[in-house]
Amino acid sequence: AANTEESLIEGAVFLGQLTFAAVIMMLVGIVVGIFSSLVTRLNPRKAFGAFLCHHKGGAAILARLVKMVISSRSTDKIFLDSDQLEELDLIFDIVRADTRNLVILMTDQTLNRMWCAGEIVSAVVNSVPIVPVLCDQQRFMDSGAIDSIENVWSAEERNTLLMFGITMPGVQSAYRSLAALEAIRYDRFGTPQEQADAIGR
Repeated sequence: AANTEESLIEGAVFLGQLTFAAVIMMLVGIVVGIFSSLVTRLNPRKAFGAFLCHHKGGAAILARLVKMVISSRSTDKIFLDSDQLEELDLIFDIVRADTRNLVILMTDQTLNRMWCAGEIVSAVVNSVPIVPVLCDQQRFMDSGAIDSIENVWSAEERNTLLMFGITMPGVQSAYRSLAALEAIRYDRFGTPQEQADAIGR
């Protein structure tokens, strides 16, 4: 009888331990699930590995080439506005929330293009990494040109930017910050290998 009682006690203890372990595992699973959900919400995976900021008149063909080269080496989606016409109304939001890197193909008119200005400000304000690509002998805009940048656009264009929260002081600040970034040099008259190496960086 004593042995039977001891066996019953041991069985009850074991069952209690097993139940306790199951409850703990369930609670851990719930906590992990909640944590994973929070991480996903706070740091959602961004749809585009790179967003190509460029002036169509000066770099449309280059932008297409860059997209082709990157796509051949990576599975990341690359945003090129001519391929995403249905999303142009959301272009600044895409830079802000759905892009991991802003690649600026800098030709003569890139920083004078209103939409490029908005894309760059959106990246700077939201800490999106920026990769400037200086084409040929292109340089960063000097302080005098930055100070007078608002004169490049009409009042209507400035108001359009303002509707998206892009102010002229914001543009000037963003443009000044570009000079501190490490830039890639791209020679459009270089050899195919030199061009591929520059893009591949």
